[in-house]
Amino acid sequence: MVTTVALDTNIAIDLMNGKEETLQFVKQFQTVCLPVTVCGELLFGAKNSANRQLVETSPT
Repeated sequence: MVTTVALDTNIAIDLMNGKEETLQFVKQFQTVCLPVTVCGELLFGAKNSANRQLVETSPT
C-alpha cells in the first residue's frame, strides 16, 4: 500500500479551494508532500492573481 503522495499544483489548488473529493483522496495517505516547485508555482500564481489584494491581506 502506498502511504506517501507528492501533490501537484492542480491538486494543491483543489485543496485550497475546499474541493471535498480531492480532500478525501489526499486523506488516504499517511504522508503528504508539497514539492518546492509546486510551492513556487503557487506563490507565482498568487502574486500574479487578479485577487492580489486578497492575497496580500491573507494571514500566512
